[in-house]
Amino acid sequence: PRTTLFTGSQPVAEHLAVELAGRVKLEDAGFDWKILGPDASQRHLEYVAWQCDQDAYAYSGQKCSAQSVLFVHEAWDALGILP
Repeated sequence: PRTTLFTGSQPVAEHLAVELAGRVKLEDAGFDWKILGPDASQRHLEYVAWQCDQDAYAYSGQKCSAQSVLFVHEAWDALGILP
């Protein structure tokens, strides 16, 4: 197959990733992850903050795409936004 969509346990996901040479899309147990990469910009800060807020709290978080994990590159710390 071109790609396979999989929802399930980590051991099976890891096995499929090897067997299918990475041609698998893994569903991550309903977590909607956001990753803020190294391209931190003061110019985009207000929009990024708004988007993170909306993704996490819109509809009181009662939606399947509610953000629950946020990874932030250390470059964002230089903007003074991280405690």
